[in-house]
Amino acid sequence: MLCAALTTIALVAAPWRSQAGTTSGLEAQHAQSEAEYDQIAHQMTLSDQKLAALTSEIAGIRKDQATITAALIQTAKTERKLSQDIEDIGARLENLRGQQDTVRKSLAARRGVLAEVLGALERMGVNPPPAILVKPEDALSSIRSAILLGAVVPDLRSEAEVLVGDLTELSRVAKSIDAERARLGLLGRIAAVL
Repeated sequence: MLCAALTTIALVAAPWRSQAGTTSGLEAQHAQSEAEYDQIAHQMTLSDQKLAALTSEIAGIRKDQATITAALIQTAKTERKLSQDIEDIGARLENLRGQQDTVRKSLAARRGVLAEVLGALERMGVNPPPAILVKPEDALSSIRSAILLGAVVPDLRSEAEVLVGDLTELSRVAKSIDAERARLGLLGRIAAVL
């Protein structure tokens, strides 16, 4: 009977032992599940932080892209304007060179007339007409010289005025050519930088 009682106790106690083992197993599973949950929650927090950082970086890249695009558009506009300015300056230079050639040809064509007038003035300087009050016998010579001077001086004056005008124009054209060349050089350097 003792054996039977022990056997009965053993049979009755066995499920309790099994339940105690099951409870500690459940507690271990629960602890493991909580640890896995905490790990997954931590990873989700890190993922959210990474997502926010990536979103911020994407926004920065889009802003940089817009800035670069605007700068490229402005550079293209500037390059087109510089190209047009260079073409305009080239056309003005050609026009100024044509004006310079015209003035030089005009001066060359009148070189003979100017040489004659300057020669006559020089001869008059070397052998001036006699003054009427100094030698009355040279009155006829003085009158002839006065008539000749009266006829030559207005022509000489008009030729001198035309010459001064041409030389002034030639000087202006030469300065304009120099200014346009300088501007063209500057635009060329600016275009090379772009």
